[in-house]
Amino acid sequence: MAGLYPGKNMYQIIVKSRSDAGAIESMVDRFYHGWPIVINTLKGGKLEALDNILDQLLKDDHYNFVFLGRKDLRVYEHIEKYDEYNNVVYLIDRSRVRNIRIEHLAWFFEKARSLQRLRITSKKGRLLLGRMEKQIIPEPEPYMDLFILHVSANVSEKIGLGPGTYLVLRGLGGKHFVIDYSGIKGILTIPDNLGIPKYSGDKLSQINPSELIKYNTEFLEQEERIVVSFMNKFKESFDRIIVPVSGGKDSATALYLAKKVYGERVEGVFVDIDLDMPHNKIFINRLEQELKVPIHRVRVELHKYLSQKGFPTPNNRWCTALKIAALENMYGELCRDTECLIVVGDRDVESEARGRRSPVIVNDKYVRISPLKQWSTLTLQLYMMYRKIPVNPLYDEGFYRLGCFICPSLRGWEHLLINTSPMLRSVRNDMIYKNYVEYLKNTPKEYSTGL
Repeated sequence: MAGLYPGKNMYQIIVKSRSDAGAIESMVDRFYHGWPIVINTLKGGKLEALDNILDQLLKDDHYNFVFLGRKDLRVYEHIEKYDEYNNVVYLIDRSRVRNIRIEHLAWFFEKARSLQRLRITSKKGRLLLGRMEKQIIPEPEPYMDLFILHVSANVSEKIGLGPGTYLVLRGLGGKHFVIDYSGIKGILTIPDNLGIPKYSGDKLSQINPSELIKYNTEFLEQEERIVVSFMNKFKESFDRIIVPVSGGKDSATALYLAKKVYGERVEGVFVDIDLDMPHNKIFINRLEQELKVPIHRVRVELHKYLSQKGFPTPNNRWCTALKIAALENMYGELCRDTECLIVVGDRDVESEARGRRSPVIVNDKYVRISPLKQWSTLTLQLYMMYRKIPVNPLYDEGFYRLGCFICPSLRGWEHLLINTSPMLRSVRNDMIYKNYVEYLKNTPKEYSTGL
């Protein structure tokens, strides 16, 4: 069984028997319809045959998930040695997979995908990704994300952490667990309002990204292999490859990988917004030059709509609708005479909505793929450094995401950066931004939003 684009799979789910596979098929059909998922079995799970079966099934160009129930414990103990990198051998706390309600199976699949992206082990003073032993995060949840946080001298004293580079696990309620080589050491709370976050916890060591790359090269190359293999499956079907770019890390990596896989057929599209962080536009010029990919510009002037629509809110993102409309219009022009492949940098950990989307979406005008969907932010950040992909300098200031300076997703952390960074003096002096801050002071947040 596979998604709407047969044979172009990213995920593989493996269960013990055909009866278990039937339950997984029902789960996929209801909750993951159209996803590039293939389902296979261990042919009953006879111990003497397991290694041969797994040698055939466990592909290094897929994310492989083996689901077993309590009554399959002997099978689990025999094959848990395969549990690393792109393989997850997941023992569900139920008797058999086929007896689990499909909504619960979907939750276990989400948990297993989180485990794959967030496995991190401390061993002999090294942080290792994709390993199972001595987990720092024993039970990762789907909403969690790992990332490197840069703390500049401008904000150091205000948040109680020295200037430098830290490893952070994002949780719920604005809680961010700060990690060093010995495990989780404390919490940095990022409020929804305009307040200043404060670190509370033990003294901790900073993270050396170069060291992380050195000891996790095999993991990064495995992740690259899966993504490139997935993208290659679309290589012969399209004459025009389009990558929407924003100035952020996700789209820059998507553009780099598209150029790596598809070569000279790749074009970028940038929606140039008048209320964007000024360095984003500058970075797009650099990205175009360094990756040698032509990037089309589309101008959208959001400030014209403010008097009519008011500032955007989490429940009324009219600004996003305008940006999407501008992108879709450009796709229509570029794809008028040919079917296009759109390569986007969407990842699960960015939002619940993106987590629900299939890595392959078939449209009347184009096919859209999200090859980075499974990656944590940490994987993305290390990969960019490893492959020397250009990085927007605002990330060195501490930003987790980039966009407009009136974005409803901005929290106290981003406003702190805007109001302390020498790079963003023009933004904090902008009258529209000043009015936006006053608006926020008198308007409660509608819900919690990311970092």
